Amino acid sequence: MRFLFTVFALAASLWAGPKEDLIAAADALMAKRSYAWTIKIEGGDFLEGPHKGRVDATGVVAYSMHFEDADAEALIKGDHRLVKLHDGWKPATNFLGVRPLSGPPESVARAAGIAIALKTPAEEGKVLAQKLATLERSADGGIAGPLTQELVRELSHLRAADGSRPQIENVHGAATFYITDGVLSRYKLKYSGLLKGRFGELDLSRTDTFEISGAGATVVDLPPEALKILDAKP
Repeated sequence: MRFLFTVFALAASLWAGPKEDLIAAADALMAKRSYAWTIKIEGGDFLEGPHKGRVDATGVVAYSMHFEDADAEALIKGDHRLVKLHDGWKPATNFLGVRPLSGPPESVARAAGIAIALKTPAEEGKVLAQKLATLERSADGGIAGPLTQELVRELSHLRAADGSRPQIENVHGAATFYITDGVLSRYKLKYSGLLKGRFGELDLSRTDTFEISGAGATVVDLPPEALKILDAKP
């Protein structure tokens, strides 16, 4: 009986398709519990990047963001999502629909939107694997599939003043994932579209390349001032 189970398991692994392979690779990365990642951002009207993230074995996420006019940081612990700009750590939701009295307002809103929507690469990789209708082997050894308009809206991390996601027109995009030794190690999100708002049209055409490293050996040190907020009772 055990022999037959082993044979069936081996056969299933041999017949697994790109979607199953990507889900397994994302799960394998999640099983590492801690790792770091860097996002290289190219193109578009939003001048930002690189962004860098870390997740430790307790699930705490630290994320640093570089914008044209400011730098920002985010911390995620459970349901708490904090953002730090020029005036200390605050809940990311505090910045939605609010124009600050000082500091760069565009960066405030952008950092808050990213912090609220942020997923780790393991989480994002698995979600995309489940949502992408088509995944195929690419010529360069990756697993690739087209991005829908709704997925591009999610991946852009853009938020309107009321917290909703804005409409994006003329959307095109694709995601490509790379697996090393059974673990998700790199992926690329390439998309284009036009965002129409009070500032006119914004070009969202960009390529985000995620490089994952430090699996199993990454730690996150929480600043004392942020820890007070994260551990505060409601």
